[in-house]
Amino acid sequence: QSGGGMRLKVVEAMAMGRCIISTRIGAEGISVVDGEEIVLADSVSDWIEAFDLLVPAPDGSLEIAQRAQAVAQERFSLASVGKQLEEFYREVLA
Repeated sequence: QSGGGMRLKVVEAMAMGRCIISTRIGAEGISVVDGEEIVLADSVSDWIEAFDLLVPAPDGSLEIAQRAQAVAQERFSLASVGKQLEEFYREVLA
């Protein structure tokens, strides 16, 4: 019930190419689009709907997983984070 910031478990699962169903709170701090790189489900009926949509359509869940993996690599890889940090330091020192 407490805490904040980015949910690292979700980013790790994205990087592993997994299709993720999460609550909005569970994905808080991660810039992803519902239905594109993640499936957001906040209620029990939302979770059931998500499973009913994804389980019979493995191609759809694979596409979401692939987009999630690309986002994780683009935004959260060591190279990407290092570049962002370098840019931040350059701005601060300028």
